[in-house]
Amino acid sequence: MDDEAALAVMEKQLSQPEGITRFVLAIPQLEQKTYLAASKATDPELVRKLQQAHLEVQKTPLYQNVMAGRF
Repeated sequence: MDDEAALAVMEKQLSQPEGITRFVLAIPQLEQKTYLAASKATDPELVRKLQQAHLEVQKTPLYQNVMAGRF
């Protein structure tokens, strides 16, 4: 399990009592990186705005905590 947020779903799928599991270690090699894709036909200005918005989001403490597994 590489996603703390998925523990509750896993417990339910495995018919385990809620809260029986806890996340103890994030393994960097298992981390999933996400991305935003756009069609090649997307207006370049929209792509630029999305890239700029992502740069701004990256600066926030919430983003940094989520990406570091601290939440």
